[in-house]
Amino acid sequence: MADDANRFHIIVYQFGKVASTAVVSSFARLPGVTAVQSHFLGEHHLKRMVDNLTNPKIGSYFQNHATGQFIENVATTRELNAFRQGLRAPEKLVVISAARDPFDWNRSRFSQDLEGFLPILREYADEHGIGAAGNEELIRKVLPRMFADFNRTILEVDGIDSIFKDGEIRADAKKIITANLKGAGTRRFFLGILTPFGWFDGHFCRTMDVKLGQFRSEQPGLLWHELGWADACIYSYEQAREAVPAIARKLGLANFRFETENVSSDKRHWDDIREAFDSPPAQRLAKRFKRTRYAQRFGYGVTAGE
Repeated sequence: MADDANRFHIIVYQFGKVASTAVVSSFARLPGVTAVQSHFLGEHHLKRMVDNLTNPKIGSYFQNHATGQFIENVATTRELNAFRQGLRAPEKLVVISAARDPFDWNRSRFSQDLEGFLPILREYADEHGIGAAGNEELIRKVLPRMFADFNRTILEVDGIDSIFKDGEIRADAKKIITANLKGAGTRRFFLGILTPFGWFDGHFCRTMDVKLGQFRSEQPGLLWHELGWADACIYSYEQAREAVPAIARKLGLANFRFETENVSSDKRHWDDIREAFDSPPAQRLAKRFKRTRYAQRFGYGVTAGE
């Protein structure tokens, strides 16, 4: 292919902590390629973002982060609509998403966004009379207790998959969650933990108007589907080093180099976080994660002997 200007517009549309920044920067280095990333696309989710941004109960850490994303997501949704309406030819749209082991994703998310989670843990400790002298004790004492509450809540709603319908929280499940988890921060934490299990139905498939069953396996760790107005693909985070360069090859993009970037976590509390995520309540959560449709679809399900 000739290196024409603006041959490809790439949107990395994912739920975070899946090496998306590295994917965007690797594609954006190439001539004739623009690349952006987003967690929320489409008018439905933009309106929800407004509700969250104006909610005074949302912690300042997460509110400030989302505010910066909102304008970018509006612009990206506008471009997506332009391609859908055939207004950007001959430029080609490629929408890339990613899956990741849900337990590992949650541990990474907690570590990287620790500053935002500590007030939630403190709120829970105060509500339940848990004494914690510092953040180390807070993480080690409170997280396992919260995970135990999350397990009980999942059991009462009859499993993680029963919480969702078309990627949305069911009304009856929401009532049980509200009754079981009293603190607003605790409920947000719980729903955040469930993000991978509803995200593809509620976000990716809804926005792109596709079903996961329409995707074919291009190679291990990479699914692909042509929609006519765009190509859509999903890579496995664990196989990104092989799958992401395969996307570039399929698009005919030469000289592609996938350079991963180290995302900083709060190393000061890594041992505390690891202990909390190794606790029995956390490991029970991990087993529940493996029995979901998401885990089965993307290869993170129960294996022989488990």
